[in-house]
Amino acid sequence: MRRTRVVFFAMIVGAGGLVLSAAPAVHAAVVNTVVVKKVVVGTAPEGTTFEVNVTCTTGDVDTVDTNVHFDNQGNATDNSTVDVPSNADNDTTCTATESDTQGATATIECTKDPAESDVTVEDNTATFAADESGLTATCTVTNTFPEPTTTTTTLPPTTTTAPSVVTVQPTFTG
Repeated sequence: MRRTRVVFFAMIVGAGGLVLSAAPAVHAAVVNTVVVKKVVVGTAPEGTTFEVNVTCTTGDVDTVDTNVHFDNQGNATDNSTVDVPSNADNDTTCTATESDTQGATATIECTKDPAESDVTVEDNTATFAADESGLTATCTVTNTFPEPTTTTTTLPPTTTTAPSVVTVQPTFTG
């Protein structure tokens, strides 16, 4: 048997009047999600770590500012899923940036999941439509490291010359 409990608040108003009201139900925040992924192409120096910053703005209000960390192979070292509160009146725009690429060439591309959802993506930005929830954008940061340069020394070919043939004419004096 399930019981429902309603809490009533009493408030004395004016000349002794009593007003009763039910407490409003508390709803969980409705959220969207940005998933941050890292791809490392080439070899990152041992011990290298990467930090990707995700900021989200709804209207003129910053709603999210968080960092996601990765090791030198692109594995997340903390939670790579960022919850983004939805807003009934304004779109929410999230941007992924990487301030230190550790010597690599970096690109960031955001995609929406599923493709037909109410998320607009462009480069490193995902915009969630107002009053939408349960949407996901994935921002993939790719760091490409140059192949190590190797120096090859080419020596000129060695030439050996055969000794010259000397013809000697004996001289007899006698």
